[in-house]
Amino acid sequence: MSEEKILMREGEDLARIAVESGMGSRQLLNLYRMAYKMFKRGELARQLAYIEACIMRQMGRDVKGFMAFARIRELLKKYENNSYSFVRVLMYAAMLYDY
Repeated sequence: MSEEKILMREGEDLARIAVESGMGSRQLLNLYRMAYKMFKRGELARQLAYIEACIMRQMGRDVKGFMAFARIRELLKKYENNSYSFVRVLMYAAMLYDY
């Protein structure tokens, strides 16, 4: 299976978890936009800690979507050396949320 299909599957899985755990589509879209903007500026590799802190803040606030935030943290750790793939997974998740 190609790398892009693997990223799409992970994004689809994240979208399913987000829907099941009650995470809003806007929350997911905002995380994607934040990561994408940092990636485009070449700052994502340095700012992964900032994104993780934002995720942990939401988890600590006891908002809906706890399992989705936990999965995003896992993906963040998995792709910490490949920020492009992390952004792609978030992109697919945001695109497939309604699907």
